[in-house]
Order: sequence, then C-alpha cells, then structure tokens
Amino acid sequence: MANPFEKRATEYLRDDEAGFLSIVSPEPLRTYLEPYASQGQLYEKLVRIIGSPGSGKTTMATLVESRMVSAVLAEREKGDYGEIIAALDACGIVTKGVQTIAGVRLPMEGEYRDFWELPYEVALRTRLVLTLIQARAVLGLVRNLERREANPRFSFIIRSDAGAALESIGGSETERIVERARAVERAVYEVGASLVPPREEAIPEAAVRPFRPFDVIEGIRLERPNGTTETLRFLVILDDAHTLAPEQFDLVFRDLARREIRIARWIMMRQDGIKPEIALGNADTSLAPEVTPGRDYIDVFLNKAEDRQRSRTIFRTMARSMADRYLRRHPVFERRPWRGFSTLLSVEIPSLPIQTVKRIEQDVEKIEASLRITPGRREMLKKEIERYVSGAKTQDTGKEVQAVMLRILMHRYVNQVPQQSLFEGDLDPEPRRTMTADSDVANGARLYLKHHHSRALHYGMNALSDASSENAELFLHLAASLVDRMEARIINGDPPLLSPENQDKILGDRARQIIQKWNFPFASSIRKMTAAIAKECVDESLAPNAWLGSGANAIGIPQDEFSEAASGKNTEFTQILHYAVAYNAILLRPNYPQGNKLWCLLELGGPVILANSLTLNRGGFLQKRLADLHRYAGVAT
Repeated sequence: MANPFEKRATEYLRDDEAGFLSIVSPEPLRTYLEPYASQGQLYEKLVRIIGSPGSGKTTMATLVESRMVSAVLAEREKGDYGEIIAALDACGIVTKGVQTIAGVRLPMEGEYRDFWELPYEVALRTRLVLTLIQARAVLGLVRNLERREANPRFSFIIRSDAGAALESIGGSETERIVERARAVERAVYEVGASLVPPREEAIPEAAVRPFRPFDVIEGIRLERPNGTTETLRFLVILDDAHTLAPEQFDLVFRDLARREIRIARWIMMRQDGIKPEIALGNADTSLAPEVTPGRDYIDVFLNKAEDRQRSRTIFRTMARSMADRYLRRHPVFERRPWRGFSTLLSVEIPSLPIQTVKRIEQDVEKIEASLRITPGRREMLKKEIERYVSGAKTQDTGKEVQAVMLRILMHRYVNQVPQQSLFEGDLDPEPRRTMTADSDVANGARLYLKHHHSRALHYGMNALSDASSENAELFLHLAASLVDRMEARIINGDPPLLSPENQDKILGDRARQIIQKWNFPFASSIRKMTAAIAKECVDESLAPNAWLGSGANAIGIPQDEFSEAASGKNTEFTQILHYAVAYNAILLRPNYPQGNKLWCLLELGGPVILANSLTLNRGGFLQKRLADLHRYAGVAT
C-alpha cells in the first residue's frame, strides 16, 4: 500500500484542496513570517524566502493563496482549521475572520528560463519574462477568485498617479485589464514556445508593448451579494525562482525590488540559488547600489531561526501535528484505532541482557584497578551518582548507565589529581575539582553504551523531530521508514508499537540510505567532509573521561577565518560549503561565543548524526582551524 509519508504536502493538491488542508501545518507561517508581519514589512517590501529543499517554501506559498484561504474560511469550524486561521491572522492574511490578502502563487517552471536562451538582447528577454509574470499574476488572481464563487464581482483599485502606465494595461476597467492580460500571455507564450524563435521585428506587438499592471494596481475590491465590499491587498508569490538563470534572476529581482510597486511580492527560492557569500553568512552583499538589503528587500532564511532552541521546540510541535495528520490518511491506519503517531514510538527505557550488564560492571572493576582507585574513593563516586539518580528527571539511569557513569568519573578523578601527590605517595589524593555526576555524565554514558553495546540511543518522537534538522521533507522521509515497519507488524497480526531498539536501527539505516543517495553538486566531497567530521566527533565523544559530556556533533572554526573563506566568490571550497549548507548536510551557527573567542559552528545534519550515532544535543563541538576543514573536504588550502 502507498505510504502517505512518502508524499510531500503539496502533492495532495492533485487530489483536492481539502486533502492538502487536512495534512498541512501552519506552524512555519508563525515561526518564520509572523515576526516580519508584526513589523509591517511582509507586504511593503520585496520579501525573499530562502530554504533548503523540503523546508516548506511551496507549502507556505500554497497555504496563503487566496483560494486556500477562502476554503479555510468557508469551513472554519472544520477539524484543525482554527489553527490555520489563527496563523493566517498572525501574518495579516486574515483579519478578524475576513481575508485581507489575495495571494497568487506562480510556479517559476523551466519555460521562464527558456526565454533567457532566446536570440534577443538582454533587455528584451527580461521584458518578455516580466511581462509574462505580470500577465499571469493578473489571470491567476481571477482564477483564484473564481474558485471562491461562480461569478465574482471585483474590481482593481488603481493608483491615482498611474498616468501612462494605466493606458498600457488597457485602462482602469477591470474587464479590459483582464482581457489585455490574456492577450499578452498568449502572445508572449507563443514567442517562448516557438520551435524557431521569430525575428525580433516579427514578435507580436502584444508581447512587446508595455504591460506593467504591478505599477498601476494597488489592491482589489470585492463586492459581496449582500451589498458589502471587501478590500484586499494583492500578493504575488514567485515560487521556485531559483530555476531562473542567475543573471536573469538578478534582473527580475531588481525590477521587483522597486519601491514604487504597491503590490506585495514574495520570492521563494532554494538556498543553493543565492550567492555563496550570502548563504554562508556575508549578508551585506547587495545586487546593485540602488538595491539594498533591509531598505528595499528582506531575506527570510527558513533554516536560520534566531532562537535555535525555540525553533526546535516549534518544529517538534509541527512534526507531531503533521505526523498525526499523515497517519490518518494511511489506508492501514484510517480504519483502526491508532491516531497518534507518537504513541506508536515506544519510549520505554532500553535494557541490556543481565549478562551484558555484569560484563560492563566487571570492566569497570578492571578500570578501577588499573587507575588505582581506592575503595573509599569509589564509594564516594558511587554516592555522588546515587545523588544524581535520586533527583534525575529521566528514568534512564539503570545499572548499566550508573556503571559507565562511574567509569567516566574515575577517569575524570585521575585527570584532576595533582601530579605531585602521586610522587609523595598519597594513595587517595583530593582532586583539584569536585567530581560531580550530572546529566552530561549520564548522556556520555548512554553514548558509550550505544557504541560499545548497541544500546538504543535515538528513539521517540522528540528524537525523530530533532534528527530532521527542522526540515519537513526530511522528517517525512525518516518517519516513512518507521511507518513501513509499523504497517508490516499490523499485517503480521502484531501491534504497531515500535521498540526503542527497532526505532534506533530503522532510523540509522534510513539515514545512511539518505546520505548515499545525495546527488546534488559536490555530493561526493560533502559525503567525505561530513564523514571525516563525524569520525572525529565520535572519537572525542567516546574519550574515557567524556570531557564533552553528551558528545560533539559539530566543529568550530574561528569566525574570522570562516568569514574570510565564505567571502570567496567561486572557489571549489566555497561551493562545497554552499551546497553542504543548502542541502542540510551541515547547519551553520555563526558568531558562537566560547573561550573569549567567536566561532562559526558547522553542525552536522540530522542524517549524518543518526548514521554515526552521535548526540542530538546541540552545543558540543571540536575546535578546529580552516585548514582542517579543507582537509576534510579534500581540497587544497
């Protein structure tokens, strides 16, 4: 049977709007767009929304389309629509239950780029694309309104200072503007679709004559059957704009960034479509002196939330909601009582066989003898561990965990003993620092047990969400592998509940498959780089004294060194970093303070963490230099 988790949210549009709305989560709107809406910037300036594949760009663009907003408002009492309406209200798309923004999404498919290959001057090629975009935006609005009701009565609100631009779009009458838009779209499309492009002088007049409704239209006025009117702001969303040729995109971007345009404009694009120096943190780069970040446009990065912990918490909520909705659409689950996805992921404390636990305890005794730990010191360390266990928030503090915690504290004790005391014959010297058992020591013990005794490390809904690097599509890919196993258990007559051991193995296997299937530019180098970083993280995380506590899943490069490397225009190394970040193989955390220095953390993406059984806790990193990063990537310094 088809696993619905293998489909992206927007694929449900092939069925109907209700199918899409039944599984979509509005949380990304709140997380990434609400702050800009509260500042009044979301509809006044050009907004460029940038994210990795699967980060939810198209889903957000589709959700704010006028037809979708109308569908939600028409059945506002249905299911989870209240959450969607609240998010739309927070972003100013709906106000007090009334739609105030009429959004139109234009997929920037390959045909727009085809115009860049035509044998005309740059100015003409750019004009043809801009004309086609504006014509389709007008016609898209009409189609959206027609989905709302059979014969919508609406009119465009025209700027009072439109002047000559008003004549170019057919005048102020809405019917004539729409008629002109249809003629323009047909004429421009025929130019681009011709097997043999017409000579420049043979291009139809309708295609080259000025047509700039964005310079004229301020909004839309809807007339309701009961005699009331509604005024809406016109929002045009160019989705997947990274498909344009780079120079073509720059010219379109500069035109849409003009402050004279009253129509709201969003551009959705993948992170690999922007300049590497911007993707890697040098945000001061502008396209031209007259187009300035902040003043003329704003960039919204879907993987650069300011508060990373809050971002992770919000994504957990979104993932839980999304998983429950997807599960309800699964043919095997929809007629059975299981409705909560997270309830099918057991969080029961993993246990090891009794014989294995005894071997671990025997190994600790050997460590005690080799380190010359006195019985008295051992008892002091055991009491410290018992103190921690008695007040720990987690119940994952069984015998094997306590045994490895004791092993770690013994090594820490020896490292903290003053060297001179050993020569003076003191059999039980006091350490320079008090030995404390805490959550870091416990997490270090669990990591050790995973690598040395295959005890489950990654399981439960929170681990699945955190391993998804705040990427909805990656979450669905990982969850799909778990759902496949659940389905197999049901078919075999077993309950679908997955044990921690099953979850840990399934997620690790799926993560390795994902990494192996990377096929974006420089994927081979990025696989090599992330594997090298992961190996060093594993080695240091498993140090006997667990000096990294929970362990490391990142390296840190001095910020000034990284900024210098990130400013490189087209070096191979810069491109490798660019695509690693763009496809979530690595997540950047610039300007991280540690030891009176600023570091740029390169955190491994979720699949790499799962594949190498590293911690999902953030903050642990290895201090490296830029030369190390070059070595990992296999490029010359």
